[in-house]
Amino acid sequence: MTTPIDVSTLKDKNTLIIGGASGIGLAIATRFAQSSAYVTIADIQKESGMRIAANLVSEGYKVGFTYCNVTDFDSIVAAFKDAAAFSPSKSLDVVALVAGVIGEQEGLVDQVIRSRTRTEDTYWIEPTKPRHPAIDVNLLGIYDCAYVALHYMASNSESAGSVREGAHPHSTKSLILVSSTAAYIDSPFADYQVSKFGVRGFFRSLRHSTPRLNIRLNAIAPHFIRTALVGSIVSTLAAGEPGQNMTFVDIARVVDAAERLALDESLNGRTLGVLPEPHGIVDLEDDDEGWWSGKVLKGLVDAMRAEGSWGGQVVSQLTKRQALAETSIES
Repeated sequence: MTTPIDVSTLKDKNTLIIGGASGIGLAIATRFAQSSAYVTIADIQKESGMRIAANLVSEGYKVGFTYCNVTDFDSIVAAFKDAAAFSPSKSLDVVALVAGVIGEQEGLVDQVIRSRTRTEDTYWIEPTKPRHPAIDVNLLGIYDCAYVALHYMASNSESAGSVREGAHPHSTKSLILVSSTAAYIDSPFADYQVSKFGVRGFFRSLRHSTPRLNIRLNAIAPHFIRTALVGSIVSTLAAGEPGQNMTFVDIARVVDAAERLALDESLNGRTLGVLPEPHGIVDLEDDDEGWWSGKVLKGLVDAMRAEGSWGGQVVSQLTKRQALAETSIES
């Protein structure tokens, strides 16, 4: 991941960032705009998204905003239509699916235990439907977004035989998913972890077939980043394991990974882990040759544990402590 890439090749490419009004998505959108790409920010945060787009336009960049609720299929389709129409090529070159929420912070077992404390007679009480906003947004919403992305990106691809004037006929399209290191560890945040593990599985099921549409599919798996998304659970994580530091990744390094995946024509079907320095951006080798990331992760986890910076250990210890607490309640 040390070979330089020519960021000037982003110039005039049409890009869409789903979830581009905050956090990782905003950082990617800003970098792409600064590289002279056409950028559409799609987000459910309408007011902030419009304000951000207007600010970037005032600085001379080619940026638009469109509303998008990833749990509403019609809203997704409308956002992609707006994005495709934004550039002269009327096609999409790069799509990053970044939208995400932390979701329900109480696990299923916790919810059951809490409901049992309300009354001694729980046998005849109908269970309430569990909430899983992270699965709804981060997995099911992203699944639908990926489907629509493939549809609109393929409709103008070389393999489809309909490259439009102004498009980049000699390059592939790039579709980027965002998973997480949470997809590789145990975590008490079941809703979020299931969603990100699901993205990992979705990515692995799809990556070998997208080249048929002239589309490269890759993923990013960041470690903890100081964003509003993670900020809501930092205090909980910090209690996980005394003596283990909560280390964070510079969001600019996540954008570096996205930029490489957007432009490096040699990359398809790869997951780039973004870890605290000195580890940086690493191909996790999430394939059979890499033992589904086992080889790379073993070395990384050992090194980070020795540094006292492996956040996964914090989360794992927190998971075990919750399990012990639940056992005490049951006994």
